[in-house]
Order: sequence, then structure tokens, then C-alpha cells
Amino acid sequence: PRDEYMVKPPKHDFPHFDGDSPSLWIDRCITYFELYRVPPHSWVTTASLYIDGHAAHWYQAYRQTHRSPTWDEFTAAIITQFGPDEFEVEMHKLLQLRQTGIVSEYRTTFEAHMYHLLALDASLNPKLFITQFLLGLRDDLRAAVHLQEPSSIMRAAVLARIIEEEDGTQRAR
Repeated sequence: PRDEYMVKPPKHDFPHFDGDSPSLWIDRCITYFELYRVPPHSWVTTASLYIDGHAAHWYQAYRQTHRSPTWDEFTAAIITQFGPDEFEVEMHKLLQLRQTGIVSEYRTTFEAHMYHLLALDASLNPKLFITQFLLGLRDDLRAAVHLQEPSSIMRAAVLARIIEEEDGTQRAR
């Protein structure tokens, strides 16, 4: 009787892969396979249909020497080919990031890099991110926010936004 209330999930497009963020793509593939109950023996074939650009050329060459790879062999090859510098590239982007617009825009971009890094290495210390967030703030905000010793990115962003709004109000006067 309970099965009659099962709702068919909405149709989701399979994730495409062009060589960027291989770990994220693999996670999304597995989520898709589980949601639609795709049998594991079909995973590599299904996923390979959604490899685009230079990654598709890599896969074409890979297939010449790997006729029937398992999912684990296939994903290991993808990580080896497209993932070795993923962490370093993302960390570099985070370390170079500086606020150029408003605080909310900076926070959104900062968090995108932060979450990408945490997905690759969950052991990263939150203090690293708070420190780096403060370093990337505009000069006129950094010292005032730093004095408040924020314990999270959210708290630092809220403080920076308040100071930013106060400065805007005072300039308007």
C-alpha cells in the first residue's frame, strides 16, 4: 500500500564533464546513478556519453588501451588525468582573491572556492579560511573586522557588511 504513494522523481539531466572539477563530477554521477537506480555495470558507458571537449578526446584515447574499465578504474583514471592539480589551482584562486566590489559578492566567490577545497580535503582548518577571508577584504574594512575577532566567515561577512553600510551612509551625508 505504501508504494502507491511513491512519486516519480523529476527528470534530471546527467552532469557533463569537460575536465574541470573531476571530483565534483564523479560525485554528481554517483548521485544520478543512485537516484535513477542505474545498474553499476552501465555506469562507465553512461558517464562516457557526457564527457565533452578536450576531456572527450582524452577518453577516446583512454578507450584504446582500456576496453572495459570498472567504475573505480575509470574514475581513478579521470582523477589522475584531470585532478592532480585541482587542489593547488583552487587554493591559489582562494589565496589570490581580493574584494573588489561589495562584501556580499566577495563572500559568495570566497565561499565557492572554500567549499570546493573542503570537498577535496575536509581536514582543512576553519581558521585558515577566516584568516584568508579577512586578508582579502578591502583595506578600509579589514582592520575593523579583524578587531572583532570573528569566529566564522558568516560573522566576518556580517561585520564587514555593517561597516560597509555605515561608511556608505556617512559618505552620503
